[in-house]
This record gives sequence, C-alpha cells and structure tokens, in this order.
Amino acid sequence: MIDLSLPPLNNALIVVRQYHKLSIPRTSQKTGISVPTINQIERGNQEAQRIHAELYADAFDLSLRNIYVFRHLYKKAQSEHVEWSTKLGVTLVNFLIKDYSDDHTDARWFR
Repeated sequence: MIDLSLPPLNNALIVVRQYHKLSIPRTSQKTGISVPTINQIERGNQEAQRIHAELYADAFDLSLRNIYVFRHLYKKAQSEHVEWSTKLGVTLVNFLIKDYSDDHTDARWFR
C-alpha cells in the first residue's frame, strides 16, 4: 500500500517492487542497490534519487519516464487540493499492485 507521507519517488519505486512481488533482498539483487538503502527508501528515512529510479527502470525493463509519471501522480496526491482524477489514479495503482499483479506479470504491461 502507498503511504502518501513518503517522498513521491520513494512511492513510485515501492509500487514497482510490489507490482513484481519481489522481496527487498531480491530487488537488491536485481537492481544492485543495497538492502539497507532500499529499506531506508521504503521507510522514508532516505529520499530516492534519480540514480535509484534509473536502476529500477533498467532492472524491471521500464522507461524512466514511467517511473516519473508515478512520481508525479504521488506528488499531486500529496497536495491539499487533490483532484478526483488523482485520487482515482492512486486508488487504481494500489488496486493493481494488490489484486492484479499475479495476472499481469509481464513487465511490458506495466509501461
């Protein structure tokens, strides 16, 4: 589940990992980012940087642009005046990572 109190890029990376149903250690192996760093990012103790997004994009065969679309979505959702379309987008992403990731394991579907 997404925590809107976290930095937006952190949430985008969490969504990618959860969508692929990978543990943090497996994500570390796949991305080359250390387990402690991923833990810190997911807890909000460290803000994700562009290099982290690039490594996730490469590891999960995603475009960097798509990761930043998620970042933008979460950034908008954090504002006080959230439009209904942004709320719907966040709800949809949460639904997909929770209920449908088993049915859509092909990374190309995620683009």
